[in-house]
Amino acid sequence: MAAAGFTIVLAAALLMAFRSGRVIALVERGHYPAAERSRDLEDALGRIQQALQEAVASEDADALAAADRARDEALAAFDALAANPTVDAASIRGIRESFGDYYTHARRTSERWLRKEQMGDDLVAALGVMAEKYKAVHEALRTLTQANKAAMLQAFVSARSVVRDVGLFMTLTCC
Repeated sequence: MAAAGFTIVLAAALLMAFRSGRVIALVERGHYPAAERSRDLEDALGRIQQALQEAVASEDADALAAADRARDEALAAFDALAANPTVDAASIRGIRESFGDYYTHARRTSERWLRKEQMGDDLVAALGVMAEKYKAVHEALRTLTQANKAAMLQAFVSARSVVRDVGLFMTLTCC
């Protein structure tokens, strides 16, 4: 009888330890990288905007290459984030598409400005559209970062709960 009780306690403790390990691994390989990556995407969007503004201000078309590099980094980050098991890949692909649309429009508008093409109302309208697209992507990334941070914090709460449950279980079964 005692051996059966010990076996049950041991099995339950191993199960709880396994569950705890899974939760911690999900934080390490999923939630934390997702929160970091989404914040990196927000930073990349800011770098792109800054690079485009600097290229236009300095009237240096070659300076657009800095924006292109930041775009390439962001696209790679989107792809890595979409592969993360803790996020909705379809949602990430949607934001990536909006980002690509923004970048294409912003790059084209910056080039037009540098070439001094259509400097009138058409360019002003293009700048307005660019600002709207930027705002939409920025808001989507900000919301994504907040959601990923919240999910990571919830995973930590779950991990603490598992540890607490293991401790309680061990206390109750050993006493």
